[in-house]
Amino acid sequence: MSHRNGVAYSSVITAMALTLFSGAMFGAITQRWGMSQDSIEAASKLASIPQQFGDWQAIETEPIDQYVCQVLRLQGHLKQQYRNSRTGEMVEVYLVLGPAGPISVHQPEICFKNHAYKQRSERELVAVGSDQSQQMWSLIFDPSESNLDGEIVRVYYGWTHGGELRAPEDARLAFVGSSHLYKLQVTCQLPPTADLERQDPCGSFLRDFLPVLKPCLNPADSLVAWN
Repeated sequence: MSHRNGVAYSSVITAMALTLFSGAMFGAITQRWGMSQDSIEAASKLASIPQQFGDWQAIETEPIDQYVCQVLRLQGHLKQQYRNSRTGEMVEVYLVLGPAGPISVHQPEICFKNHAYKQRSERELVAVGSDQSQQMWSLIFDPSESNLDGEIVRVYYGWTHGGELRAPEDARLAFVGSSHLYKLQVTCQLPPTADLERQDPCGSFLRDFLPVLKPCLNPADSLVAWN
């Protein structure tokens, strides 16, 4: 074999190896061949999220639309309302688990704009939890002209692969390589005259909820090693 042919042959082999490796990596990240073992364990642990903690009591559990489940390729989910027995405040919790790709790009800015609400301002990064060590995005939505009887909606959302909640600018890039990803979204409705600086049921709920949620999450394996 001539030197030129040998170089060409080596280049073809290298290209084939890179193609096979990238295909295998993409298949693992997107879970093309089924759920990974840690994703299966993560889904099963969601059932242990408590129905009651502190002053909060679960009052209603709702199913998530099957179309949404298919689009996001959900492996586990929780959509539940909680009521504070002391203050009467209510929040809705939306926790989903699935492949990092579709979960990381699912944001309320899109959903609420399609449901008779308009976003008041740009999202704001807020510290949450009992020790304020975790981060989520906060949004305010006002009822649109077609929904004049509606209330103000406050939304908190963020992601985690089983550790602390984070709110990166680009969640898809931040969580690439994770075998699974959780997205937590907490919403509450407030009257148009509400003092948003003082009335924050979502923030109050998260202070009590995050400590009891953490044991119910399963840390994700990393499918990509970053140096």
